[in-house]
Amino acid sequence: MGLPFITGGRRGSPLQGTDLKLIVGLGNPGKKYEGTRHNIGFRVVDRLCEALEAKFKKARLREEAVVNMAGAVKVILAKPLTFMNLSGEAVGEVLRYYRLDPEGMLVVHDDLDLPLGRLKFSKGSSAGGHNGVASIINSIDTRKFGRLRIGIGRPSETEGKDVVAYVLEPFPPDERKFVEETIVKSGEALRDYLKSGIEAVMNRYNKK
Repeated sequence: MGLPFITGGRRGSPLQGTDLKLIVGLGNPGKKYEGTRHNIGFRVVDRLCEALEAKFKKARLREEAVVNMAGAVKVILAKPLTFMNLSGEAVGEVLRYYRLDPEGMLVVHDDLDLPLGRLKFSKGSSAGGHNGVASIINSIDTRKFGRLRIGIGRPSETEGKDVVAYVLEPFPPDERKFVEETIVKSGEALRDYLKSGIEAVMNRYNKK
């Protein structure tokens, strides 16, 4: 059943007092959305979880994995199961339960305004039109948290596709190998973030 869960932070988490970080991957639950552009945040966090030899378990509004690194609990990986536009509900509950400062959180998500495969770390920036990020900002009343934005590009004018339909489509076959490479690279970047912090990875990965 996953970890015990208490809303509102009325009781302390069994992990309270440890040096915790939270990494949240955004996406939509269910097989219908597997492999879509909007779910690349889920896929990156899945890959990181596998690399850290952990497993996700279902909690109240999410799946989460508590990862033991170097003998102490260091990071919680989470995937909201509330669907993208309500991601803030799940994220707010994780922060309350573990009594975490949002500044220790990093959110991984797709970005239409970056070319396919481009990675960009940021902190304190606006939602930029991303509904999942907007839901988080509205729910926790701050944007002072880190983000790893993963480029998925925009549909070309000749395609004439609606943006909503575009993000909910699977990557086409000719892009899938490159996307898999991007997912691996993103997982490595997150491990770098856990070791070095947000400022270091911004300097390292945000160069064009």
